[in-house]
Amino acid sequence: MTTATETLSETDRIFGKGIAPSTIFTADNLDVLRGMNSDCIDLIYLDPPFNSNAEYQNPFDREVRFHDDWTMDKVRREWIRDLQRKQPALSHVITAAAITHDESMQAYLAYMSIRLVEMHRVLKDTGSIYLHCDPTASHYLKTALDYIFGYRNFIDEVVWNYGTPSGGRAAGRKPVKAHDTLLVYAKSYGKHTYNMQHLGYSEKYVRERFTYTDEAGRAYRTRKRAPDRVERQYLDESRGVPLSNVWSDLRQLYAYHLVKRRQEETGFPTQKPRALLERIISISTDPGDVVLDPFCGCATACVAAEGMTTLKSNGEWSLLPAPRLWIGVDVSPTAYEMVLRRMESELGVTERGADGRLLTRAGEVTHKVLRYAKEDVKGHLWKLVGGDIPERTDFSPEKAAELQESETRSPNILEIRYIQQEGCCAADGEKLALRCLNTEHIVSQKRYNGPNVDGNIQLMCQSHNSIKGEGTMADLDARMREKGETPWTERPPFIRSAERKYLPPELRPE
Repeated sequence: MTTATETLSETDRIFGKGIAPSTIFTADNLDVLRGMNSDCIDLIYLDPPFNSNAEYQNPFDREVRFHDDWTMDKVRREWIRDLQRKQPALSHVITAAAITHDESMQAYLAYMSIRLVEMHRVLKDTGSIYLHCDPTASHYLKTALDYIFGYRNFIDEVVWNYGTPSGGRAAGRKPVKAHDTLLVYAKSYGKHTYNMQHLGYSEKYVRERFTYTDEAGRAYRTRKRAPDRVERQYLDESRGVPLSNVWSDLRQLYAYHLVKRRQEETGFPTQKPRALLERIISISTDPGDVVLDPFCGCATACVAAEGMTTLKSNGEWSLLPAPRLWIGVDVSPTAYEMVLRRMESELGVTERGADGRLLTRAGEVTHKVLRYAKEDVKGHLWKLVGGDIPERTDFSPEKAAELQESETRSPNILEIRYIQQEGCCAADGEKLALRCLNTEHIVSQKRYNGPNVDGNIQLMCQSHNSIKGEGTMADLDARMREKGETPWTERPPFIRSAERKYLPPELRPE
């Protein structure tokens, strides 16, 4: 951990030690995310594996193949234990996937969930996340995201209709696949950045509606604003149609004209068009904001962020640079090569810094590599052994335990405890509807300075909460017996654990 006596650079203070914009990490993104400070990212876009049960070849390294198939031996045991300890309800969601689907979905969700928990942590309150997926696992991922981000922070499901169905893609006894899904969540709905976008009118709409022309040759339509007032709406002053949650105007690369395809195409089979990322970045960030792509592959999100522009009216409409800062992570070192190549060929970025590295508006493009050693004979698991490992700087060693506990807070703690308590009141064990139970501190904040963290929360009906007051659970049991009631003898172990942890030593249960 970084000590208070160390001198930190501005980027180390904001993002974490060893993390700065314009950096590509060759690493498992979980190790980078865990070294990143909380609340430092404005937008996360991820295009992760889809659990497609397919094999993908890296076109620039014939030795590198990725198998998008999942088994539990590809999941580290500590990930599962970490989720069970910190996110108990989420572990139930993951286990349920094995029942409704199979073990591959359980393994895939475990892999994704441990990373999504960290992504939630590093997002600012004004930030958003766009998870790119398809119907293979979108409904399972949405369940996990509803838990991690809170279902009230769900913004929308965007359908990206990326091309016209063709006979060449027909397979099986089902409709031709022609769309992907973007699951969009805010860190805190209502605080999130959202810049309304508009699409131009179709030619048919313009032809049918803007039927008049003034003396200067400007097309317009008339609108009746009041019984005695008619206004002109000029086509060149109209913003167009508000963007919906179905995007059918952006095509996959194969659908573009050959010349445009060659400008962007890298050869990666799952490459997304830059226009898609530019739209996402325009909607959810402002100039100077930070974009993170933890599965950056051929670096489309990084290139799009660097090349963002904005319109400015100074008598005539003109494009001005409006770049966003960016950080990318990928397991393949070719992501770094891709960002260099595409910055030069697509954006015309050629200036070099003092160290000879490509110079973006945020600084030199940096490549940081984490080192791994094979942990199992099959090569499914790799252990971090060194390299440019990032390190958080937003807490001191003496506060690490306290911060770790505070960060287990879930937006759905009531639902979590309802599962753990099997729908019972913590006082007498009576099964009640969720609406009849309230969250209550196991160890009183007022009397014993109990912390307001998940570990000190239980569910109890209002009447027994009143009986307990500011006392301990032992005090509650005694008062219940005085009233002729029987205390619950099978309370979940987290209740006794909280008392042992937060009560004064003389009052702690054995």
